[in-house]
Amino acid sequence: MHGTSRTILATDYNFYVNQRTGGDSNQALASYMDYFLSNYHGDRAPVTISHHFTRWNNGAYVEALTRFVLQVCPMPDVRCVSYRDLAKWLNTY
Repeated sequence: MHGTSRTILATDYNFYVNQRTGGDSNQALASYMDYFLSNYHGDRAPVTISHHFTRWNNGAYVEALTRFVLQVCPMPDVRCVSYRDLAKWLNTY
């Protein structure tokens, strides 16, 4: 969780629970980017982010996910796919 010593799973619910005083979409986005960039510049493991697509904390996490996708998906050698497509690809190896 960007700016803290906490490590959480990349889900909107975990941000919701940890940001009790109000949602911070910038912190969520920075956390997603930290996670993504460590893999992108590291072992290239798939990045998975889970969302309920609810409006928790005034939609802070939907906003963060939207901004993340718009920034990351166009990057070189990045494929934004469904879990089904990822599982299908993983099963080929």
